[in-house]
Amino acid sequence: MKKMLSLVLAALLLTSFTAALSSCGSEPAQTPDTADGTQPAGTQPEETEPAETTSSVLDAMTPSDGKKLRIAFIGDSITQGTGTPAEKQATEGYPGQLQALLGDGYVVGNFGKGSSYALAADDPYNSKSDRPELTYRNTKQYQDSLAFNADIVVILLGCNDIRSLSCREACEHLQAALLSLAREYAALPTVQKVYLATHIRTTNAEPIIEFSDGEVQKIQRAAAEEGGFEVIDLFTMTREYFNVMMHYNADRVHPNKEQYGEIARAFYSFFTGMEFVPTVPALSETGVVYLDGSKASGDGSSPQSPVDTLAKAVGLLRKNGGTVVLCGPCAVSYETHLPETEAPITVTSLWEGTNYAERGAKLSLSRHLFFYGDYTLENLTVEAAASNPIISCNYHNVTFGEGIVCTLASGVTTYPLLNAGYNVGLGGVPTENVSLHGTCTFAVKSGTWAYFRGGNRRSDPALRIGTTDKDAKLKIEISGGTFVAASGSNLCAGTGMNSFEGECEILISGGVFAGNFCCVGRVGTNGTADKDPAVVTGTVRVTVTGGEFRGSIVAVQDASAAFSGRVEIRLPEALKDKLRGNFAEIDLP
Repeated sequence: MKKMLSLVLAALLLTSFTAALSSCGSEPAQTPDTADGTQPAGTQPEETEPAETTSSVLDAMTPSDGKKLRIAFIGDSITQGTGTPAEKQATEGYPGQLQALLGDGYVVGNFGKGSSYALAADDPYNSKSDRPELTYRNTKQYQDSLAFNADIVVILLGCNDIRSLSCREACEHLQAALLSLAREYAALPTVQKVYLATHIRTTNAEPIIEFSDGEVQKIQRAAAEEGGFEVIDLFTMTREYFNVMMHYNADRVHPNKEQYGEIARAFYSFFTGMEFVPTVPALSETGVVYLDGSKASGDGSSPQSPVDTLAKAVGLLRKNGGTVVLCGPCAVSYETHLPETEAPITVTSLWEGTNYAERGAKLSLSRHLFFYGDYTLENLTVEAAASNPIISCNYHNVTFGEGIVCTLASGVTTYPLLNAGYNVGLGGVPTENVSLHGTCTFAVKSGTWAYFRGGNRRSDPALRIGTTDKDAKLKIEISGGTFVAASGSNLCAGTGMNSFEGECEILISGGVFAGNFCCVGRVGTNGTADKDPAVVTGTVRVTVTGGEFRGSIVAVQDASAAFSGRVEIRLPEALKDKLRGNFAEIDLP
């Protein structure tokens, strides 16, 4: 059997490699199951030594019916095969593709149900309590799985429970729900093994990515450990792949046929003991990627063959960095969590003497944009196509450089707002995940913005506050730009809606502040004060050598956090009358 499985995998890898080579060139491979049908050119497995065989899980088992091993997959829409045509889900979803890889000697059952969740319908933390028919134990797929007489059961549930994870207690409830389900299947008379699989990385929305990039997987692992079950770490095997490829499907949650194939290969490798060779999405060979959302997506090598989304452009530059040349209009039309990057990237419309902004190139924001690496934006038109679009830097080094022109689409009255930290979306996320642990620099040299915040943003009192660690340092450099927010609570601030225990250095040499500038920003209503109290014990040092202040320069915006830190300021004597609040030190050179 091992020999047969080895031959199957070898043929698979050869087919994958040949297909990848055929997709290289000016146009990427076409996949009709996606929203735009595109994949990055040159996608292929890493070059490695031939796959090695270790122990095979399947060879160690004897079918309970004496004929064929039966493997049941328990899950939600990702197991069901959503993202492929309904009539093809049985064959193009990952269970169907795994069946094809294993061959006729096995029976793979797909018991996925779209929108289903693990939490009980009456669980106090279940945000979907109005849909009791979707708790997995209430589905037909659950009943069918019990009657399947499985030898092996794989549970891949938890994605739809993410929005219910409003606090750590909710996370504990999900762990208990997964464990209960695993124990139930383990008690079935034919079942020899139950595995909990970790969820793939998805990038659909703030709460989803906050948990699908490691946190829900911790819950799945904890449930397995508590019950003595084994884990199939699908997340780790496919994370780098989905860091890029999740942006090539319709909704950034559900894989397409090719991506389900990657999941099937991961499971195949686990069960057969064959080494998993991950598919590596393409990288730019030149360090320059052209972007134009008005054209069909190409390979990004020229203005004639641009990619059509910022996420795809970043994916091509993720390892070595480089330049994204915006040569046409590009809409950020979904909440865009860009791929993680390892080297700085510049986004510009001015390249090799051509100013594409003069030809209509612009970055249009109708949804929020999130950076997961270091960026410089310059010589660029940025349009607010909806009210209050947020650009969150997630405590990376980000510079809004020279030549940025911000515009408003018809009917829109608010410019984008800049956030140096996180836009926190879910209460159950650990505090350390929305905190600054090292150093970062946030800089603005041009553009028109609603305001900037040198830390986190929280839109609900139950959301995690986060902090700046005692040894962390945030540097803010403002040498230009106009900040138009003139009143209210959302004003420019050196620190954000979070605790602050480290050091913040603010250098202001230019820019126009229509409203007050607050050295320490407001934390806001602190609904988690008993568990995650907001405190400001760090030091904020402000140096002002230029700029126009139409409002006041305020030491601390409000008293929503316990304040025992220091605010020191150095500024021209002509601005002394602008000061408000208690500064620990005022230097008037």
